[in-house]
Amino acid sequence: MRSRLITAVMHTLVAFLAAPFLMACIWYHGTAPDGTSKQYEPLKIHGAGFVVLRATADTFRQIINSDNSSWEVKVSELATKSGFAARNDYAVALIYTGDYEQAIKVLHELEEQASNPSYEVAANLGTAYELSGNLDQALKWITEGMKRDPKSHYGTEWLHQRIIQTKLDGKSEVFELENPLDFDNPQARYTAGEQTFTSEELITAILYQTSERAAFVKPEDGVMANLFAMGGNVIASTVALEPAIDMFELAVLYGHPKSQEIQAWFPEARKIIAWNNNMRSLRNAGLWAAGIGAFIVAAYLAVRYQRKKRNLPPVHHE
Repeated sequence: MRSRLITAVMHTLVAFLAAPFLMACIWYHGTAPDGTSKQYEPLKIHGAGFVVLRATADTFRQIINSDNSSWEVKVSELATKSGFAARNDYAVALIYTGDYEQAIKVLHELEEQASNPSYEVAANLGTAYELSGNLDQALKWITEGMKRDPKSHYGTEWLHQRIIQTKLDGKSEVFELENPLDFDNPQARYTAGEQTFTSEELITAILYQTSERAAFVKPEDGVMANLFAMGGNVIASTVALEPAIDMFELAVLYGHPKSQEIQAWFPEARKIIAWNNNMRSLRNAGLWAAGIGAFIVAAYLAVRYQRKKRNLPPVHHE
């Protein structure tokens, strides 16, 4: 029986020592605002899927720094082509190059010619009108696009609609967020207007919509700053500080009204993360030491048991 016990101990130790490597493929270690250690999925699939990685800020900066010049080639290539898809893509290329009026003209022609209402045309018209400054028409066509395809953009167009309404109201705060660095009351669900969303749905919508807008809307911009700050707040409260810092850096880049407070918070946040990383290293070292110690004890007991077994006198049966 002791032999079976030792075998079980050995198997447990192997599983224990291998566990960190198995989990590393799925989970990422992060830090909660109170300094405690957290684990989260670096690739969280929700709808289209959103990525909560340290590379978030770098990815956005690449989009922000793009000048859309490659779309000029597309405009030339598609200008003389016919067919619904080619004309729609031509309009998109015009939007990227800033020729909103021509894009709107092409899209209205497609709308009139289409045998069935097209979501793509409605959504592109909404974007073109918004960028041209005609917010009433922008809201009309984004709303029409949502009617034609409620699941458009993986269900995040509600945020585009809310952005346009915020701008129509002469505001820049899409979300009311008095203190973006207040993480004391993380919510399981968030309210936006009359709608309620989970933290995952909200993060998905913010990342999706800001990634699309970043190609057109360059710093500084109050709406984008508010969206990034809200994203940072929700991610810090429900995911971890590490990816939240990336979002707050983008909020500062876009000129958030509380940029000074956010920038002053960065050293504190990084100090909390460093402390947690050090504590995690100590914990891991302790676990490895305990595991190795247990292995040595188990091996010693196994050797001692085998020696004792060999020294036992033979058993005589009458």
